[in-house]
Amino acid sequence: MEHPTSRPRKITTTIFVVFTLGMNPPIIFWMDLPTIVFGTDLLYLWTVCWGVLISIVLIWAAWNDALALTEDQVPPELRGTEGVVTQSRRDETATEGQR
Repeated sequence: MEHPTSRPRKITTTIFVVFTLGMNPPIIFWMDLPTIVFGTDLLYLWTVCWGVLISIVLIWAAWNDALALTEDQVPPELRGTEGVVTQSRRDETATEGQR
C-alpha cells in the first residue's frame, strides 16, 4: 500500500479511515438507540450526516486531485478523445446537420 505523501491525500485518507470506523460496529450499534433527535431517529441522522460529509470529501478530493490518479490508472478507452462522442461533439454534429 502506498503511503500518503501530499497534505490533501493525508487529509482524505484520514477522513476515509474515520468514516469507516464511524459507519461500522460497534459505533453504529451505539447510534441505534431508540432516541429521537429533532423528530428523527438518531441512526438515520447519523448516516445522513456521514453521507453528506463523505460526499463533500470525495468532491474536494477530486477537485484537489488528492488521490493522485496518473495516466496509467485511467482506462485506455478514456485516455484520449479520439472516437469518443462528447457533448461538444454532439453539438457540432447537430449544427452541421442543420446546415
